Amino acid sequence: MSNQCDIIVRNGTIVDGTGTKKYVGDVIIIGSKIVEVGRNVASKYGVPNKYDIDATGKIVCPGWTDVHTHYDAQAMWDPLCQPSGPAGVTTVITGNCGVGCAPTRNTKKGRDFMVNTLGVIEDIPGDVLRQGIKWKLNNGKPWESFPEYLQCMEELNFACDIGALIPHSQIRPWVLGEDRAALADLPGGPFKTPILETEKKEMAAIVKEAIEAGALGFSTNRFYGHRDGNNTLAAGTLADVDEVVYMAKAMAEAGGGMLEMHNDFRSYDDIPEQAMDPKLRSEHAKRENKWIHFVAREYGLPINWLGGVPPEVLNRWQMNDELIYNQMLVRPQSMILSFPSRFHPFTASKTLRTMKSNNTLTYENLVKSKTIIIEEVKNVMKQDTRVGKIIRESWNDDNFATYYPITETFDYEPATEESILNRARKAGTTCLEYAYDHMLTKNASGVIWNGNSNNVTDFYEARLKDFSSPYIVPGISDAGAHLAIFQDGTTPTSMISFWARDRKKGHGFTLEYAVKKQARDTAYMYGLTDRGTLEKGKKADLNIIDFDHLRIHHPELVHDLPTGAPRWSQKVTGYDFTILSGEITFENGKHTGVLPGKLVKNPRHLKERIARRMPLPDVPDEFKGYRKNMRIDENGSVNDMDTMLQASLNAESGISNASRIANVLEEEQRSKL
Repeated sequence: MSNQCDIIVRNGTIVDGTGTKKYVGDVIIIGSKIVEVGRNVASKYGVPNKYDIDATGKIVCPGWTDVHTHYDAQAMWDPLCQPSGPAGVTTVITGNCGVGCAPTRNTKKGRDFMVNTLGVIEDIPGDVLRQGIKWKLNNGKPWESFPEYLQCMEELNFACDIGALIPHSQIRPWVLGEDRAALADLPGGPFKTPILETEKKEMAAIVKEAIEAGALGFSTNRFYGHRDGNNTLAAGTLADVDEVVYMAKAMAEAGGGMLEMHNDFRSYDDIPEQAMDPKLRSEHAKRENKWIHFVAREYGLPINWLGGVPPEVLNRWQMNDELIYNQMLVRPQSMILSFPSRFHPFTASKTLRTMKSNNTLTYENLVKSKTIIIEEVKNVMKQDTRVGKIIRESWNDDNFATYYPITETFDYEPATEESILNRARKAGTTCLEYAYDHMLTKNASGVIWNGNSNNVTDFYEARLKDFSSPYIVPGISDAGAHLAIFQDGTTPTSMISFWARDRKKGHGFTLEYAVKKQARDTAYMYGLTDRGTLEKGKKADLNIIDFDHLRIHHPELVHDLPTGAPRWSQKVTGYDFTILSGEITFENGKHTGVLPGKLVKNPRHLKERIARRMPLPDVPDEFKGYRKNMRIDENGSVNDMDTMLQASLNAESGISNASRIANVLEEEQRSKL
């Protein structure tokens, strides 16, 4: 008698996520679990109860986990988590970089604080957040605490599983109140307005409560470029070390979780980099490394941040039983420009701004007004004004060396000669004119991509080395954020299509290795060992891919946010089926209507590891209030608008800064229409 099952995926090329060699075989699914994987195993089963999928010639692999998204709010109005869900992603982690939705008090001041932080740092329009967020539980009660936010997410259904980190920037106002939340993050703030030890312990208790309720961990920002709508560093950025370590200890006491952060290792105070004391900056970097190793070693917690550590160093730390990871970009995180987008050189033109405000931004009008728009931009560049400085420094010829027109033959490793600068020189025209003409293509929907380098191959060669480490995972897609600035939510597909198939200017990875990095290594870093590989007993999260035809299409601007506001979208074709928890969620890129995705709760995988360290050591005195004893340089505050904007232009990580500069430009220029 034949065995019964729900789904058979037969005759596919199995790339199981473990890194072992691919082979032709079958996957058998009952309910939400894989019950068998192997060669010719389908012969033991009768007609499946649900689906019999012939995967001949197709890749069958685990679903992707994206460890760095900002779907905290978007998932409430977009259960497909676009573009991730339709592009093979089956698990997303939210609450990264120390920003997110909760905890948030149910007051105007409380909600405004969250919107002013998450909305500005991650470039999500405030009105979109206010209108799109589900503010109440099914019982009609507004959610406020982090456990209540998790309850709200549990009441929803998605096309992806969603795990959440509790963000530092929302813990601060919950404990200190909105007015005090970021005072210690102003220039000299840690010295002028120190936070009491009792308040730090109260914040730690909030983290403990969140972990016990199911949060996957805690996130914090210690990066100079993340600022709210008041140009103040995200709440908690300049936190004394003991504030962070108290929260780490509380997380360990609750059973453990990930400590995720964005850390520049140099911002000992909110002052321009050129005004920093080199000695203090060096001392700060050493102190940051010291507390990180303390938390990893003494509390047994995993820690990850956004790149920067050589693979050989991470390998050494892991050999020392310190679970320290990095996540790294799969492709350059880049602005994309078109006439309707927020930030491009022609926003300096009053004529173009008038077209946008009057909804007359048409091909015909743009052709007719080309000369006057370019002249207006050139005139603004000559002005000794804030806007003139921004446009001049953002769009000079040297900067155009890093911008590339997206053409029909475009790939994400363009040659240097393909830049706007070199194309303009070859054509005997100016960069502004060449950029304008390209943006006019496709009925004025032409797109330009910023590779952040005039030699993109150098970027990929560095990533080739990074991803050789098992402790550096693909990440920083920022899916759900920077909606009108860029779109990298499809980078998990790039890990497969670019790195395992398309790269021509250097070495890539085998398909088996690329799948392991994007499916297993990402999930396992968070202790989600129930997924990430195709093995008996694992969660039935699969992609069935027409690998030869897997394609990331050119980005396009769509207006489908709750208020009709624009966002960059990017379609992917080649995913024949995506299966989540044993349900087909997407077929040929189209949603099937089912939403089996749920909130992923803390797996408690660290309990035994932490138990071996009990009793956990107290926070060392050397970590307590160290900023009080530092010489604080209070000159050159970045809250001075000109200095702040200059700092934004010079910052190494430009996406959040581009969003903030765009806000300033829009506010200042709106009055000049």
